[in-house]
Amino acid sequence: MPTPATMTRGNSGAQNNAPVATVPFIRASAEHREPAGIDITRQLTTSDQDLGVFDIPAYGYLRSVVLLVTATGGAGAATAVADAPFTALKNIQLTEPNGATIASFNTGYDAFLANKWGGYRRNADPRTHVFNAPGTNGGNFTFMIRIPLELSARDGFGSLPNQNAAATFKLRLTAGKLSDIYSSAPATTAPTLRVKAFIEAWDQPESSVAGRVNQTTPPAVNTTQFWSSQTYNISAGQQTVRLTRVGNYIRNLLFVYRNSSGVRVQMPAL
Repeated sequence: MPTPATMTRGNSGAQNNAPVATVPFIRASAEHREPAGIDITRQLTTSDQDLGVFDIPAYGYLRSVVLLVTATGGAGAATAVADAPFTALKNIQLTEPNGATIASFNTGYDAFLANKWGGYRRNADPRTHVFNAPGTNGGNFTFMIRIPLELSARDGFGSLPNQNAAATFKLRLTAGKLSDIYSSAPATTAPTLRVKAFIEAWDQPESSVAGRVNQTTPPAVNTTQFWSSQTYNISAGQQTVRLTRVGNYIRNLLFVYRNSSGVRVQMPAL
């Protein structure tokens, strides 16, 4: 996005007609991280559990909400499903104060796919950072995923204003049931799930510093993105499938192939 220019004056007070570029937003601002005050603990059961609706702290321009998920205390033999442990979360929603959806993922595995393939950061696969897969003994696990808002870390594009403490963004989460995570649940004791949330944001820059004008908002401020999921049932043979979610700009398409039992399958190499 073009950076506007401003005029400056020389030491003599005479006007200097050479334009001086405005300081870009991410240079004028600073990265900020803080706990969101969200820390929920539930023991996993055979049913889904609504973890609640939570306020996101107001601060600067919100880049993402980070979820740190741990499961501890499980005991006994266990076998995880292929999409685990991300399936420990479902119905992930980040909404505006008026209830409009900003980001929504049906399952934690959908959020994992967005993190890995969304192009938000380098080395974005959550399995390469804070991650422990469910073990056979107890089924305990750890993972960290982001609910992404910012589309480009190079300029802050997509970061949303979050400066009104009286009208906060809302986060809603649901804990999945044991069968969402395990094909064979821990035989002795089900793990206890703990979810902690953090925010990543940009500071609000000063309008100018040392005579240089700052860009005080991200480019195209209030730009949002939306992930959506659809299921297409495919029969044997060659087919042309029409995608029905159209009418908007498309950044990328992800394809997940599953068999008739809903189990994710690997496509053969071409």
